[in-house]
Amino acid sequence: MGTTSTAEHGTGSGTAAGSGTGSGPAGGSGTGGRLSRAARSPLGWMLTGVLGVGLVAGLTADGPGPVPALGAVVAVAVYRVVMRRVAHRSTPEIARRGAVGEALRGGAVGLAFVLVSALLITVLGGYSFSWAGNGFLPVVFAAVAVQAGAAVTEELMFRGLALQALEQLWGSRVAVAVSGLFFGLTHLFAPPACA
Repeated sequence: MGTTSTAEHGTGSGTAAGSGTGSGPAGGSGTGGRLSRAARSPLGWMLTGVLGVGLVAGLTADGPGPVPALGAVVAVAVYRVVMRRVAHRSTPEIARRGAVGEALRGGAVGLAFVLVSALLITVLGGYSFSWAGNGFLPVVFAAVAVQAGAAVTEELMFRGLALQALEQLWGSRVAVAVSGLFFGLTHLFAPPACA
């Protein structure tokens, strides 16, 4: 998923046409109006989206077979709804046009980095491999499903939601630094990184 600038998303205020300052839940006064405005703010839609995508990821990440990959599809749908209905922003970053080619190119680059890293660690004695009796295809299929689910949900949360919300608030440089810091910290304290 590429980084998109706020210029591609319209005015940046996130306010829908027709959500004036009248009274009641859709307007500017009352609890409903304040909640609606808070949800449409960059931090509001970011938190709404992170909770929605995170919930889907949490429920599907450890599922059997294709469940993690299917969870990624649901997470994309949740992201789209939050961005369009809550943030009132377009979602060119998840457009179908050209998605297959971009996914294949991105997957190839990512796979190359992983393979080179694994090869270097293996050559230096950090990895040793042994084959389980389950067969090649089931092991690869399970690994791909889990990794695809994790990669998609991480991209949606860190690049799709956090980066764009922070960019709207503080600009691109701060957004990249802060979202990158949070991404690194969440992985630094993950159990395999701590071992």
